[in-house]
Amino acid sequence: MSEKVSSEIEISRDGKALLIKIHKSTRGAVDILFDTVLQDIESRPIDQPFYILVDFSSEAVGLTPYMRQRAHETLMKIRQRKGYFAFIFATLFGSTMSSIIMRTYRSAHTFKIFRNQVEAREWLLGQIRELAV
Repeated sequence: MSEKVSSEIEISRDGKALLIKIHKSTRGAVDILFDTVLQDIESRPIDQPFYILVDFSSEAVGLTPYMRQRAHETLMKIRQRKGYFAFIFATLFGSTMSSIIMRTYRSAHTFKIFRNQVEAREWLLGQIRELAV
């Protein structure tokens, strides 16, 4: 079930996984992205991991100062929570920057960077299956 929140962002679920596709780096889309991520994580029991896929592959998405600020705030709030992030980037620059940012925030999260949604989804859903065993 996909919910197109606006022309700038789509949010859907696949079982326990939250799936977000951002189409533009506007302040509104960035706010929806990080507010949704926080709401999802904070709604789970503290001992239950989160599973989040964020697709940044749209050509109109760039790492803006505001996006970095919101990412920093969000990662600081969820630092102690266990979970899994799958990020999709269309460019090498985007994936390199994300990798640098995520290494800065050593935490209980596992994250992996992908170039397409099929592989990202398979990995994330595989994490859910592994923990269910």
